[in-house]
Amino acid sequence: MAQLQIDQWRQPQQKLINQFYKSHQQNVSCHRADDIYFMRDTESENDTIVAVTFIRKLTTSSEHLHLLRSLFVSPTFRNKGLAKQLIQYILQDQHVPLTVICEPKLTALYLSVGFTLCDVTDCLDSDYLSKFIKQNYHILKYNHNSNT
Repeated sequence: MAQLQIDQWRQPQQKLINQFYKSHQQNVSCHRADDIYFMRDTESENDTIVAVTFIRKLTTSSEHLHLLRSLFVSPTFRNKGLAKQLIQYILQDQHVPLTVICEPKLTALYLSVGFTLCDVTDCLDSDYLSKFIKQNYHILKYNHNSNT
């Protein structure tokens, strides 16, 4: 059985994470300023990355968001609760509200760790979020203060 460990990279090692996404045909790239969280198999020969996500800080003229983005678990490690473990790890030290934009089929995962579904009318005030709502994505928020 794999021995898994969760770590955080702040910068500048995003190239390794971007290679992980690319190797799984994901059209995603993280940047130097992103807070990157990943899970790796410490018993594999190269400490293989098996799951990753990151927090991107987005500031527009009308809003400031911390987006939990691009959660991806390697297909061979799916259905083992790793996504939930990774999210819970991130949330334990989170002191700012987080926002997630996800496909409807993933909503239950985020609800199970304390996110709440945003009222669509509240999110339509955000130019950034409203474009995802129009594409039928769900917007969820996690506020550390309201979930303790």
